[in-house]
Amino acid sequence: EAHNSIDSYAGTGVFKSTNGGVTWTKLTNVPVIAPTSTQTGPTYYTSSVLAVDVVKNRIWLGFLRRRQGTSSYNGALYKSSDGGATWTRISPSGPPTELQFPFITDLVFDPARTDTVYAASGNAFGQPAEGFSRNGIYKSTNGGTTWMRLTNGLPSLANTGRINLAICSSIPSVLFASIVVPTGASTNGGKLEGVYKTIDGGSTWTKIYTPSYVSGSGALADNWLGEQGWYNNVIAVHPTDTGIVYAGGVNLMKSTNGGR
Repeated sequence: EAHNSIDSYAGTGVFKSTNGGVTWTKLTNVPVIAPTSTQTGPTYYTSSVLAVDVVKNRIWLGFLRRRQGTSSYNGALYKSSDGGATWTRISPSGPPTELQFPFITDLVFDPARTDTVYAASGNAFGQPAEGFSRNGIYKSTNGGTTWMRLTNGLPSLANTGRINLAICSSIPSVLFASIVVPTGASTNGGKLEGVYKTIDGGSTWTKIYTPSYVSGSGALADNWLGEQGWYNNVIAVHPTDTGIVYAGGVNLMKSTNGGR
C-alpha cells in the first residue's frame, strides 16, 4: 500500500502479466534498498509509484524502506528497460544536487516522447528536518539521467507535502498537480493546498483552485481531502479533453472547466 496507515498490510512484491492479467509471475530480482545506519529492527517496503512505458518496455518503480513503528525511511527510484529483468537505480547527476528521490509519490511520462518524465517527490510531512529541500516536481528529458526542479508558479517548499500528478496523453504539455499542505503544519495540515496546471510542460504553473476551508476541518465539497491528503490524494485528466479533470481523496470530484 503506497501510503501506509495503521491498518495497512504489507505487500509481497511486484508481479507481471503477459496475457492481459490471466496469470501473474512475481519478479524475483526487484531491487532492495539497503538500510541506513540508523535503521535497525523490522522493516517493510511500500510501493509509491509503478509506471509502465509499453513503447520502450520500460518500468519505473519508486518505493520506500521504512522501519516498523518509526518514521525512519529511505527511498529510491529504479528503472528497468527490459520489462523488469534488470534494474538501474536513478541517481540524478544534474541539479539540484541533493535530489535522491527519497519519497516518490507520483510519476508520469509523455506518451509521445517517453524520455520526458515528471516525478513528484512529496513526503507528507514535508521533511522539516531538511528544510523541505527535497519535495517538489522534477522533470527529466533524457530518460532520468538528469533532472530539474520545476518551481515557476508552484507553492513554497515549506508548504508542499504530498504531490500527485496528471498528464493529458493527447496534449502532454498539459499537466495538473494536486498538492497537500504538509501533515503537522501549524494550520491546515493534511488538507488540500491547491490544484496547479501547466500548459508548457512544466516551465510555468498556474494555481487554478484554492480551497477556502469553509469549516474548521475543511468542508469536503471545498477541500475534498479532509485532513488526510497524506493518505489519499489523486488527480486525473481526460485523455483528449483538458477541461475534464477528476480529483479525489475522501470525496471524488469532477470539473468540466479545467479544474477552475
